[in-house]
Amino acid sequence: MEISKKDWKKYIQSLAKINEVAANEMLFWIKMHPNATRNTFIEIANAIAVKYGEASGALACQMYDEIAKVQKVKVQPAEIAPTTTIPESAKMVNALYNQKLKIAPGVGRQVKQVAADTMLKNAKRDRAEFAWITSGDGCMFCRMISSFGWQHASKKVMNGDHAKHIHNNCKCEFAIRFDGTMGVEGYNPDAIKKEFDNAEGNTLEEKVNYLRREKDKRERKLLKYQKNSDKIKEKDIANQSDNSLEKGIRKYKEQIYKHQRYIENPKIKVFEWDKYSDKHKAGLIKHWEKEIKNFKESVRRREDELNRRKNNDK
Repeated sequence: MEISKKDWKKYIQSLAKINEVAANEMLFWIKMHPNATRNTFIEIANAIAVKYGEASGALACQMYDEIAKVQKVKVQPAEIAPTTTIPESAKMVNALYNQKLKIAPGVGRQVKQVAADTMLKNAKRDRAEFAWITSGDGCMFCRMISSFGWQHASKKVMNGDHAKHIHNNCKCEFAIRFDGTMGVEGYNPDAIKKEFDNAEGNTLEEKVNYLRREKDKRERKLLKYQKNSDKIKEKDIANQSDNSLEKGIRKYKEQIYKHQRYIENPKIKVFEWDKYSDKHKAGLIKHWEKEIKNFKESVRRREDELNRRKNNDK
């Protein structure tokens, strides 16, 4: 018995959308009120985190109850974990106040936190097992956590009542089960564990760094290939089918999303970020910003071509 890829994807995408809307709402407010007082920033950040945190927690409750129903387990309806408190919002805002735009993804992370906490809270209550399920673009740190497989709630993944290792713009989430017959289609912790066991390094941190570097090498090689291919396609946009143009738009938007994640939280891409010099850090940020600009231009050209065709058909 498994949660299908389709159902799991629908769940994590719905949660990601809630986080995204919350972060965008905070970002819009910041741009409209850049000179607001620190206390006002805290109040608004908390209001948005609570509002969307409740939606995130409710969705997690729904998934929890559906899994219990499928496994024919009689438990009390799932309860939403506490949303972000004023002190928690204050701590986040104060840490990012000199870089106000980063408060927006901070709010998104606090919204995401509620869904994760909700799963763990109810798993502890009902003595269910849980696992951290990575998405396709999950970072190596998330994959390391995912390699631990199904387990009961413990201090390894909990910090008080909060789940650890929660970061914004990440579609990895907790799944739960009540016995060993349930799983998530495609989730294979043994294979992920083997990947780490065979990685170079004596500690988990060293293994994470090694696998991250190997992943970067593959991505750079793939990106180089794509750029060479895209140079040809860019010259021939007018001859591409609507389907090819739409596929290209989706691909470039995915790259924009990934590179925005790198800028918001560089450690997703570079685990040793804190060890880099300020000059090196600035160079990487500038490179990612340039890539985003190029990807947006590619999206614009394809959208313009599609719009031109629509206007000609009228």
